[in-house]
Amino acid sequence: MTPYSVFNWLSGFRITWLGFSRLRPPADGKYPVVFIAIGSVVFAGTAALALRLLVALKITVPPALEAAQSNTLALECYTMIGRFGFLLGLMFYGACFFAWNHRATRIRANLITASTPPPHWLARWILAPVDIVVFCVLPAVAMWCGIESVQGALRWNRLSRDLIAQGERLDIKDVIPPPVPDAQNFASTPLFAELFKSSPAGSGDVPSSAHSNAIQKFAVFSLPDAYLSKRTNDDTSPHLLDEWAVAFEKARADRATNAALRDAYPSYPQAPPGSDTASQVLNSLSIADNALAVICRDSQRPYSRFPARWAESYFELTLPHLGQIKGLHRHLNLRIAARLAKGDRAGAWDNLECSLRLADALRDEPLLISQLVRIAQLAVANEGFGRGITAHAWTDDQLQTLQRRFEAMDVIGVVPFALEGERAEVIQTMNLLIAQGVGISSVGETGRTPSGLIARISGFMGQGIIRANQAAIVQMETDAIRNGRGLITNRAQVNWRGETARFAESTTAGLRRPFSPRELMARMLMPAFAKFLARAVRSQTLQTTAAIACAVERHYLKRGSYPDTLDALVPEFLKEIPTDPMDLKPMRYRRTDTGSFIVWSVGENGIDDGGVSRRKKGGSSGKKAATEIPDWVWPF
Repeated sequence: MTPYSVFNWLSGFRITWLGFSRLRPPADGKYPVVFIAIGSVVFAGTAALALRLLVALKITVPPALEAAQSNTLALECYTMIGRFGFLLGLMFYGACFFAWNHRATRIRANLITASTPPPHWLARWILAPVDIVVFCVLPAVAMWCGIESVQGALRWNRLSRDLIAQGERLDIKDVIPPPVPDAQNFASTPLFAELFKSSPAGSGDVPSSAHSNAIQKFAVFSLPDAYLSKRTNDDTSPHLLDEWAVAFEKARADRATNAALRDAYPSYPQAPPGSDTASQVLNSLSIADNALAVICRDSQRPYSRFPARWAESYFELTLPHLGQIKGLHRHLNLRIAARLAKGDRAGAWDNLECSLRLADALRDEPLLISQLVRIAQLAVANEGFGRGITAHAWTDDQLQTLQRRFEAMDVIGVVPFALEGERAEVIQTMNLLIAQGVGISSVGETGRTPSGLIARISGFMGQGIIRANQAAIVQMETDAIRNGRGLITNRAQVNWRGETARFAESTTAGLRRPFSPRELMARMLMPAFAKFLARAVRSQTLQTTAAIACAVERHYLKRGSYPDTLDALVPEFLKEIPTDPMDLKPMRYRRTDTGSFIVWSVGENGIDDGGVSRRKKGGSSGKKAATEIPDWVWPF
């Protein structure tokens, strides 16, 4: 049974003529050309109507497409499915047109008779569907993808051309800071240099033995967390030195009896019998003394530019140093606690300075994840600083140094820079995805594993849809970058609580529009942008509270007591009382019943809760109560 026979047979059905069988010409007559257009339009309307019916009945595609389940599909969704229906109808009725006219010509030439027996059932149920797919569906898909490719390319080319003309940096090479000499670059310290030199070319590559050895050298900084008691969400207090001493002892014992654990933990040295808890902890940590000394020495270099392979796609970009820096901070924080317990204030100060320098080592990296790690490490370093305040371990000169450092710490100013880097990496990833078919795989060392939905979409999307998504993401990111620049420029005059909310509102504005597949990836990526500024604002505010804590402690060292109000610190210890950026009122302060003090900002809710840093919220009807952070309190 030939394709001509299949489409002639299909042309005999009344439904093919949309129920108007009288429109069907005689067997030797010509197929009406106008019916190709009529049938294609009906196919288009039917496809769009079917989509609307599916949405109305909640019989939708992936659950991730929440907009579709809310009956808020964009008009272009119906346009796209209608276009495919039109093309499918065009192919179907075009095939019927050629098949019918071919048979009519042969009938008129008396080569065949007008009466044709129906095809065998095997041909009807097997060959007919195959012919429909080959001659109708596949060409319609190809034509639909071609049209989308042209539209997507035009949309992206127009947007990128306009942004470049406006001075925007769309190439990651223009965003990353220039290289610096190794002698001035902290990232050239031997451990990190070896880590990057041996790093695999992509996240999908098998790490070499050299890379495994480079990572293993950082094992001396690892801590036996697995042997510590688990904390609940309500208990945010740090583990005591007694707990750490027991954990080190258990790790030593298990390592000696279980060969599988010898690569998990280093060979922690055993403290002499009768040693106090702090000495036991410091003795266990001493295995890292030499390596830490080199890192802390090199952290004094003026620059920190890690040699990441920026030319790779976003999800193939490996950043192995992030996890190691986090481990270093935890190691240093425990050292500070143990040294303060031993009364070694000089050693604790050296470790604190190293911790603060390491926290700022990621400042020049143009990625959200790098800046989020930086924010987290600043909090860890502040924890060590707070321990010294509690122990009155820092001198006035040291506190002045810390106060100047906290006052100069710029977390907010890096926001547009990080967003620019994210935008450039997204552009580069999309370009590689289209040009080379680069897959989106996981990046275990950074934790930036894309969702399975994005990976599947990248495999089935046509170039046009990907280009349209690229344009949508870049436009949303550009709006976020420009909003961030405006906030930074006027940071001293604006209420950061309101501006943060407006930033989140504007950043996610596109997500509240009716759903469109041309914005699918943007819907998945943009929420992270909205949350980033809020985290940066909180970190910046907590640096201010830490600077105030330095001034309060300096007052204690000179006067023998904490001040009753912050007014007592001006002008000797503070030039002026810093403003809380969340409500543009002076920062809050009070002495506590335990003989200490707290400094706080009103936080995101804009309400002064009296320095309450954590409390339960909700939890009714058997649901677990969530924890909220009303005020941003130092110490934190």
